Amino acid sequence: MQISYNILNLPQTVTQGEAVKATYGWFADGSKYSVQDAQGNGYCYIGSLIYSTTAGAAVLESTDFSGGRIVLSGNTQTIHYHHKDHLGSVRAITNNSGAVIEQNAYYPFGGRHTFGQTYAQTASNRYKFNGKELQTTGNLSLLDYGARMYDAKIARWLVQDPLAEKYYPFSAYNYCVNNPMIYVDPDGKATNVWWINQDGKMILELNNNNYDDFYIQKSDSEYIHVATLSKNKTKDGVELVEFPKKGNGFSRYGEEDNGGDHYVQPSTAAALFGAINMITEADNSIIVQFGDMSAADGGQPGTAHAKGTTSHVNGTNVDVRYIRSDRKPEGVTVFDNAFDKTANQLMVDSFSTFGFRDQLSYKNSSGWLLKNTRHYKNHHHHLHIQRFNPKIYTK
Repeated sequence: MQISYNILNLPQTVTQGEAVKATYGWFADGSKYSVQDAQGNGYCYIGSLIYSTTAGAAVLESTDFSGGRIVLSGNTQTIHYHHKDHLGSVRAITNNSGAVIEQNAYYPFGGRHTFGQTYAQTASNRYKFNGKELQTTGNLSLLDYGARMYDAKIARWLVQDPLAEKYYPFSAYNYCVNNPMIYVDPDGKATNVWWINQDGKMILELNNNNYDDFYIQKSDSEYIHVATLSKNKTKDGVELVEFPKKGNGFSRYGEEDNGGDHYVQPSTAAALFGAINMITEADNSIIVQFGDMSAADGGQPGTAHAKGTTSHVNGTNVDVRYIRSDRKPEGVTVFDNAFDKTANQLMVDSFSTFGFRDQLSYKNSSGWLLKNTRHYKNHHHHLHIQRFNPKIYTK
């Protein structure tokens, strides 16, 4: 089934004979499969594969993976690694050799600016603000959010918000209730919302869609937004989100495994955000460093971390690096003088508050062990948190 969706050149008014700039084709499920300009040039989308079309002839142009895209030019394949910010916007691209080939800075509503930019835009990269595809076909300069097209120059959708009645004080065409610094609107639907309280209780507001929003309660009892994460479902039906590589009070350590190693269930992500908040409010010098979680398919991670253990499946168990007294972002063992007992106990207690009922650590040379943890082999350099049983309430 093909439905053509024409976007006209609309400066102020529509006049008879206005030229069609782009024609879109959609599958019956609403996913885009083609875009062409008036000369028949454009792209064809088949799953993760994108074909470049010229006068009806199609050539494989690129395919995506969890960390970016593989771009083809003739027989040459180049990996483009996309480095994103908290909004999912592509801020930099590196190639196979680690060299930066594109750098992006954005105005709040998504327009790209070049102030102080060393690197120009890469011609083959169309993925920009919120990770959405810039519509270069027909020189539209719009961003494709799936359900709607967005014009970053005027910070407005081209069609009304499907949930406009829920936000009646705002324009029906506004983007993210005019607060694009913390919100994203990937598909026009309401997100599942996690309200993460300081006492470890988490309230889930269900809206049954593909994204979860996470809000943490601060010491003044106000809630702040910390992340919007998209979900994917494994073959076993487990919903997973990719936990961010870094943020306020946390980062990751170690190289990323093939197939991903930072996937958790949404409830696990909520608990981690809550624990991080509890730790940093007690001591804002601490940066919690996370290691293995689960692979994108819910299995154990790959080879970069020696495959972890078989417990690293289905997104509930997590490795955490011990905290150093000098706060350097480096490893430390329970035998080192730089091991900070107080900070590590705070970390253990915070994870316990948010539902991790079993934590594995290691005794030091004098037999001392972090409270509420179990001595376990090979855990002298990191903490392993598991047996996740949080306090979740739904509404």
